[in-house]
Amino acid sequence: MAPTKDTLTRVFNKADQDGNGKLCLSEFKIALIELAEDDEEREMTEDDETMQMLMGLIDEDGDKMLTSDEFLKLLELGNEEEVGNAVVNGKDVMISMIKAADKDGNGFLTATELKELVVTMNPEDTADVDINVDIFIKMAAADGDKKLNIQEAIKLITDEEGEGPKEKMKTMFRMCDCDGDGSISKRELAKFMNM
Repeated sequence: MAPTKDTLTRVFNKADQDGNGKLCLSEFKIALIELAEDDEEREMTEDDETMQMLMGLIDEDGDKMLTSDEFLKLLELGNEEEVGNAVVNGKDVMISMIKAADKDGNGFLTATELKELVVTMNPEDTADVDINVDIFIKMAAADGDKKLNIQEAIKLITDEEGEGPKEKMKTMFRMCDCDGDGSISKRELAKFMNM
């Protein structure tokens, strides 16, 4: 059962141990443990990386602290409804997760950052993560630089802007051009066909 606004406010106030009206990461964990309905939800709070990503999803001002309003927004992300002045849906959550995955804030996702994002999105399926990340990078890295800018990642993962036939062909070419030299050899084509 979803918690009420009163419950969330009570939990927020209880977790705000220093009384500054904001939750730091450790206080955020305390609040989520209090709200957890099962062991799986409680275990999630033990993973600092996951908790930082969750916090990054809703930390609107980037101060690595959550206000009461930001805290309430997180707990409503699962529902596609009005939260404050914005409609929040699954696509917005994905975009926020992608932006939060950019740990160094340089506007790009490296293979390591993309791998962490993929594992966070689907923790049960870690067998082929490296292969999938390599494919993602080949599909979306328009300039062949082996890293995705945030907009490339958003476009790839959310299918934000439907690609036209020309863009689809460029994507296929990048996937085949394994060595990035601008041409596709017989070996590269055979390798691609055997994926």
